[in-house]
Amino acid sequence: MTAPPGNHEPAGPPAPATSAPAISPARPPRLTALKRLGVGLLGGVVVAALVATGLASGVRGIPWPLTAGRLAALAALALLMMQFVLSGRIRWLDRLFGLDWLYRLHARLGVLAVVLASLHPLLIYWVRPGPGPEDWPAAWPELLGAGMLSLLWLVLCVSLYRAFLRLPYGLWRRLHWLVFLVTAAALVHAFSLGRDFGHLWQVRLVWLLAALAYGAGFLWAKLGRRALLQRSSFQVRSVRRVNHNTLNIELMPIDGRPFSFLPGQFIFVRFGSGSVPPEEHPFTISSSPTRPDALSLTVRQCGDFTNRMRQLVPLQRARVHGPFGRFCHLLLARPAEPLVMIAGGVGITPLLSMLRYMADVGDERRVKLIWANRTEADIFFREELEALRRRLPGLSVHHVLSRQEDFDGLRGHIDVELLKRLLLAEGRRGRALVCGPPGMMKAARRALRKVGFPRWRIHTERFALM
Repeated sequence: MTAPPGNHEPAGPPAPATSAPAISPARPPRLTALKRLGVGLLGGVVVAALVATGLASGVRGIPWPLTAGRLAALAALALLMMQFVLSGRIRWLDRLFGLDWLYRLHARLGVLAVVLASLHPLLIYWVRPGPGPEDWPAAWPELLGAGMLSLLWLVLCVSLYRAFLRLPYGLWRRLHWLVFLVTAAALVHAFSLGRDFGHLWQVRLVWLLAALAYGAGFLWAKLGRRALLQRSSFQVRSVRRVNHNTLNIELMPIDGRPFSFLPGQFIFVRFGSGSVPPEEHPFTISSSPTRPDALSLTVRQCGDFTNRMRQLVPLQRARVHGPFGRFCHLLLARPAEPLVMIAGGVGITPLLSMLRYMADVGDERRVKLIWANRTEADIFFREELEALRRRLPGLSVHHVLSRQEDFDGLRGHIDVELLKRLLLAEGRRGRALVCGPPGMMKAARRALRKVGFPRWRIHTERFALM
């Protein structure tokens, strides 16, 4: 049953673990090199498209601002079409790079696309007068382009200042879908003017095929994937409060089939009830893959959607898409390699999934968990962490509180001095897994580097993708 607000239920004994999933961790890949390769390939595709189009256009004798303006528009169009690839939750890309990194790249390239699209009319009309009032009936492509650029700036500003504007997630997401309309309008704008696509039919064919692929991807995202989610149906098993502002929600598959995932991964969930908005949100799975009969989502109530999740009741339906993410010790560390886990607030959830898994499979490596919170009231699953410490001989747990003066443990923030006190040889042989608010992760990364951790041994996970 749903726990009433303010009722701090004990975690209770864990359910019996099933046999551990067959996971064969390989040597962790050097993701930095993979990401550089991915960015290089992406840039190569854009540059190749621009060079081919520029050569086909015959730019000799054309003023350079005109040529630069056309190429800026084509680069913006290519980046806009690439945006869907980066944000489309493509599994093999997630396995290579991680969805959180792809989303960050998506955001940065989106800004670049808007800047290039804005340079296009400025450079074009620098050397060529714009259409006058008498030209407007025939100049509809220019009018379409102006409207498209205005929508792009609207989407960019809403995305950059969503927190300041206090926009609900659902409204922000719907506004974000305007990018698909803008991309379609940009293709119509470019094809109607013609000159930007050159005089060779081969160039037009390449862009036409790209447009068709983009349209097919859009239909898949809106229709195909939704139909697939019908086969990933779950229902709420329980909702209980684990501290003053955190809920633990258990989902169980309706068809009874186990849900395969790695410890530390996350899913996108859409609840099919009137108690919460019908929106899709990402949540980390805090349970272990060795207990596949139910998925646990430990959620801090920090917004309209998460505040309303306390109204969920057992048997309500949910659609699940996933799992996603590479933030997993099985992928990032070798067997028996020491780990330093640093969490801020609810950022403990992926690390908790890993610890639960390690306890179930008897992992005896040395693990140091450093969990930063404001006060003791913010700590949850404290009794279970003590039980995990007894089950894992190599685990040590350190609570760090920043706003409780009477706490007899560690106080302050995660900085160099604190890590020097807690870490001995981990900087030479261990790996650091960090999850929490952006500012906390930035400070933790900086402190880890100063105490001896190489950059490539520090792995972070953003628990807010949007």
